[in-house]
Amino acid sequence: MKGIEWYDTRTKICESCPLNSLLNVKRGFRYWLWDIVNFKKPFCTVCGCELKAKISEELEECPKGHWKQIE
Repeated sequence: MKGIEWYDTRTKICESCPLNSLLNVKRGFRYWLWDIVNFKKPFCTVCGCELKAKISEELEECPKGHWKQIE
């Protein structure tokens, strides 16, 4: 993918992913802790990374394989 197409694609995938903290109804201690660490910004409930930061890094990958790093 060229330009920022990869960013837009990743964003769309993460916005609709059930593992996105905004869509995930499973809430426990880990969720609460990651919510604080990420300053209440949306995060991945698998790895705890703040989504906007994870999506914007070319070398990052989705922990569930929904998208790969940019080569």
